[in-house]
Amino acid sequence: MSDTVTVTVDGRDERAPDVAVAVLLVRTADADLTTAREGTDRRTERLFEILADRGVPDDAVQTANYRVTRERDHSERPPVPGDYVVTHRVVVETPALDGVGDLLADCIDGAATELSSLTYSLLTPTEREARVAALDDAMAVARTHAEALAAAEQRSVGAVESVTAGDPETVEPRTVEAAQESGTTRVGPRPGPVETTVSVTVSYELV
Repeated sequence: MSDTVTVTVDGRDERAPDVAVAVLLVRTADADLTTAREGTDRRTERLFEILADRGVPDDAVQTANYRVTRERDHSERPPVPGDYVVTHRVVVETPALDGVGDLLADCIDGAATELSSLTYSLLTPTEREARVAALDDAMAVARTHAEALAAAEQRSVGAVESVTAGDPETVEPRTVEAAQESGTTRVGPRPGPVETTVSVTVSYELV
């Protein structure tokens, strides 16, 4: 019989998210490119004002994408060029989870923005803590499994011979809301926990 036993297990950590990331779209369509661009720029400035008034710092607001496209009118045969569409995609991060509903409603109502997605996640220090906790859980589970295997052969588990850990994987709760022209809700979403998983392979000495 080999003098070692090797097991591969997953360790897990679950904890409440501490940051919300919203992707907001400011979009204007018009037959005139200048009018479309000015419409989007004007409403984007209003969006930035609303975020500042709500206490969101400048470094938590970033432009992810600014696009100018042109629609096609498929009612004609062949299709003909339609309106210009100018879209400004803005990413907003906030740790104030209790105020997410009000914040998004203010942005949608006050600047006529669209909510593309809302993701709950972990801030970097919390993410590191979650990874350490998942590794601790994995090592505890690994020893339990190894001890069960060793006992089946009337052996005992000794010191760790080697450990290999994979990259942590994080499963985040996600909420995607369709934009509304009116009647936006101020009830904040209720996210589930963020789960961090890490796989380890551990070899133990058998005694």
